[in-house]
Amino acid sequence: MADRDGDGYRVRGHDLAHVRNYSELRVIEALREALPRQAGFCGCTLCVQDVYALTMNRIPAHYIQSGAILLHPEATSRDDIESYLRDAFERVRAHPKHPR
Repeated sequence: MADRDGDGYRVRGHDLAHVRNYSELRVIEALREALPRQAGFCGCTLCVQDVYALTMNRIPAHYIQSGAILLHPEATSRDDIESYLRDAFERVRAHPKHPR
């Protein structure tokens, strides 16, 4: 996996590290709000990262560059994001990648 701070995000001298998926921060915000309400959820770094990854994989990617004007409305609703998060929490809770 490429390092955002290294040369992995450079192409012929052009820095691509600031091109981001528009949904990333929306999912992180929803995850911050949902995490404290997850009774019985492990909450370790690996489990939280798995929930984030599973949720992001369900949302169509919409990439923007830093400072870009967003021309399209939000493609995925907040309700959909919260639904995807609930599903991800359940999947990770049922099948954590670490010993119980």
